[in-house]
Amino acid sequence: MPKGEELEDSECDAAARHVDIEDCEFAPCLEILPTTPPPPAWVRTEWRTGSWTECSVTCGQGLRQRYVSCRDIHGNVADESACAHLPSPTAQETCLPQPCGGGQWRTGEWNRCPVSCGSGTQTRYVACVFPGEENIADEIDCDPSQRPVSEQACNANPCDISRYYNPTPSISSNRIPTGLTAKWRTGPWGGCSSTCAGGWKRRAVECQDGNGHPSSNCNDRTRPSEMAPCNAGPCPIWNYGQWGQCSTSCGDGEQTRLVHCQLPNGQILSDHGCEVLDKPLNKQPCRNHPCPRAARWNRGPWSTCSVTCGRGLKTREVVCKDSAGVTLPHRHCPKKQPRRQRKCRAGRCPKWRPNPWSTCSVTCGKGAMTREVHCRLGRKGKPVDEARCQGMKKPRLRRSCQVKDCPALYTWQVGKWQKCTAACGEGMRQRTVTCADPLANPVDESYCDADARPETSVDCNERSCVVRWTPGDWSECDKPCGPGFEHRSVTCQEISPTRWSVPQPQSKCSGSKPSTMRSCNLGDCRSFTRWRTGPWSECSVTCGGGLAKRSVQCVSLTGTLKSSRDCSRKPALRPDSQKPCNKGPCLPNSCSEVQKLERARYDGEFYLHVHGKILKVYCRDMETSRPSEYITLAGGEGRNYAEIYQKSLFNPNQCPHNGSRNSSCACHDKGHPDAGHTAYNKVRINLDLMQISVSDMQFARTVQGKAVPFGNAGDCYSTARCPQGAFNIDLSGTGLGVSPDTQWHTQGRFITADINRSQDGSVVQGKCGGYCGTCFPNPVSGLRVRFLR
Repeated sequence: MPKGEELEDSECDAAARHVDIEDCEFAPCLEILPTTPPPPAWVRTEWRTGSWTECSVTCGQGLRQRYVSCRDIHGNVADESACAHLPSPTAQETCLPQPCGGGQWRTGEWNRCPVSCGSGTQTRYVACVFPGEENIADEIDCDPSQRPVSEQACNANPCDISRYYNPTPSISSNRIPTGLTAKWRTGPWGGCSSTCAGGWKRRAVECQDGNGHPSSNCNDRTRPSEMAPCNAGPCPIWNYGQWGQCSTSCGDGEQTRLVHCQLPNGQILSDHGCEVLDKPLNKQPCRNHPCPRAARWNRGPWSTCSVTCGRGLKTREVVCKDSAGVTLPHRHCPKKQPRRQRKCRAGRCPKWRPNPWSTCSVTCGKGAMTREVHCRLGRKGKPVDEARCQGMKKPRLRRSCQVKDCPALYTWQVGKWQKCTAACGEGMRQRTVTCADPLANPVDESYCDADARPETSVDCNERSCVVRWTPGDWSECDKPCGPGFEHRSVTCQEISPTRWSVPQPQSKCSGSKPSTMRSCNLGDCRSFTRWRTGPWSECSVTCGGGLAKRSVQCVSLTGTLKSSRDCSRKPALRPDSQKPCNKGPCLPNSCSEVQKLERARYDGEFYLHVHGKILKVYCRDMETSRPSEYITLAGGEGRNYAEIYQKSLFNPNQCPHNGSRNSSCACHDKGHPDAGHTAYNKVRINLDLMQISVSDMQFARTVQGKAVPFGNAGDCYSTARCPQGAFNIDLSGTGLGVSPDTQWHTQGRFITADINRSQDGSVVQGKCGGYCGTCFPNPVSGLRVRFLR
């Protein structure tokens, strides 16, 4: 072969071929920036800065700013271009007064490294959450200085192709019979060197003979490619919108814009998909015309003390106004804002003060001791209304006591008295009396002291009653013509003092019993005339005794009216054209009827006939044409009140003191906006609907705060089912009870309502509250009541 002659590549040993391309790297190129020539020597300038403003937030990450200006050697403001040759100081920077909220950082697991070889960046989930909640909070609620990193470098295996030249296990080859020519064999493709915008992947390529051993007898022209492009899709870029309006109308402010990491097809990715360090600003300072400088703090008058006794707070309004009286944001006023509240004291609070305990109620065995507890004020203990002590725990009124054991082992046990057997006259009440052992088991009466046996019956309602025969209405004649009979019932009735009739055995009535039958004849059946009767009219009175009437006419067989003389011939008997009637006792059914029937023009208690029952009602505004009805509450203000509790826990997630009210709780007095305590001694009633008007305050006294409707309660105390607001309804002694149909509704957040009723509904007690929450009678059906007897 002549020296220097060029041959085909296949004629040379491919394994010994020298590389003809290799990577190289120089120092980074310098970026040539346009330079601003310094000003002439006779124009010397400098940047000057003012003091930093306060941080824009009181917690979390905010901004603070300062005034930056270019000044000449005389201190005058120059155009900023005159200082362009000097580095400009920053006009704003981030600040962190303190973390907000009480949130905690929570992290997820690290994601897999995005590259299979070389260096990459792996990410993980980092969020601010409140303890015990799953909702993500704003990052200002967590300490930014403690924020865990969400990105870190990851180093996968180096992208070294030599690892593909190991003996054949990684190279796809089938066993080649001996004697066949060598062939190119390839390994699997490696990972892509980039996740977007085009990268490279590599694989091993080797020439092997028929036995799978390396060989140099392959044709280099048919050599498979060792590298191939991959992930040629576009990379996401930062996309941003227009700047919004300045946050202030004058002075310094801030404007924002949307900044998203976005693919060219419009798909929005998380910020981790783009280079975080290259993210454009989404906030920048802005400045409008200067705000008016003649601004000062305007102080309003102090309010009254927030409590009626003890220590409270006075508040006032403090606003920033200019010389024209226009309200401005607080930052435009100089100096520190004057205080808006101060402490106050409203005198001593009343307290529950108990009297000494009484002696034990028994001389032997187990008994009880009682005492009186009064609400008193000051050192001298002046008694005041019990409603003023309602917020404090009342000392107990009764306690058990143990005297020496009684000698007798068996005692008389008595049951409850039954109702009187008569409303008047000779009535009787009875009860059960049994002899019992110490375990209250009944035994033979011979074991108990017969001389000490309690009575089993007593007389009752001994006032005299009027007992008389009371006839009913006559029936129609049982014959349309000719002789017949009319019938009626006659009963023995007892007339009570309130003029109600009560049936009695006939033996109770004296004198002869009126007849129950009489003759009648509407005319001879052969006569051409007869008597015809119409229907009875309503009773002529609405109460007491009156008359009912009907028409009685003489008619022919064809119905033509005739003279009464034509029907008066014997044996025809003219039917009655009127009869007595009774509509019950004459009692008014409203205060308006009291004015008419009794001509009363004064406010006071009256008995009314309501839905068939006798009800004692207080009539008000009797000197007007529209009086109103009220029920006097025998339990008074101490047993009839409504309260929305004013205190709120500093930590609303607790329920201290096992839910009991404690005036020394870790609370503030700015709880429910409608807090108050109202006591009632009379309530207005709608007699037609038997419904109490809960919002009528005519006979109510608001002890504290705002007026609270009857049967309402609430608070803004705690989120932990710890209600403190309370109401009490006591209708004992009125003959009424709260209807079972009356239901209480709730409104608010984290609300708890505990409503307890006595068996007959005369007493209803409720504790309601939340954060904030109230309970109230159904606003549609209202607070309904019913008669208990």
